[in-house]
Amino acid sequence: ELFRNALVNIITHKEDPDSRPSSAGGELPPLRTESPSPAEKDILRYYYYIHNGIDTEHVAPMEDSWLDNVLANVPSHLKRGHEESIEQLSDEMREDYILSVKKAIVDFVLKDPREKKDDSFDKLPGHRKELAVVPKPWNRSFVSARHVMTQTLFVTNPTHSAVLELWNN
Repeated sequence: ELFRNALVNIITHKEDPDSRPSSAGGELPPLRTESPSPAEKDILRYYYYIHNGIDTEHVAPMEDSWLDNVLANVPSHLKRGHEESIEQLSDEMREDYILSVKKAIVDFVLKDPREKKDDSFDKLPGHRKELAVVPKPWNRSFVSARHVMTQTLFVTNPTHSAVLELWNN
């Protein structure tokens, strides 16, 4: 919790105008005529900490078995003669993985632990939201019928095909 609080304080601190980063040549980047809005500053700070705030040595590397599983899905005749491209794509997947893990860390740090909002209700379509609120007198019979079907219907049973056809229409 102390680590998270320290990172939140670092990320959300107000920038000192004299502490602008310099470019590789030691020169300051050109100034914009208008200053960024507070929302733009927050977004820039967010991406700064994703790319520079978390050291790569603290991120677990992508396991080689994951990459092997991805490459196993590519037919061997498509791999022949493209070893350099495959190596470049593998490196790109590793970089994307590291960036995703860093983003997840920053998102976790910025998440308020007191906030326990359940987004699953907000993600439901409109007709499903209504069903979530309305009393469901049919629920018990639905659950028992579903249980009976999972125990008695199989892919080889013609009734299963008929039920699937009715469901999809």
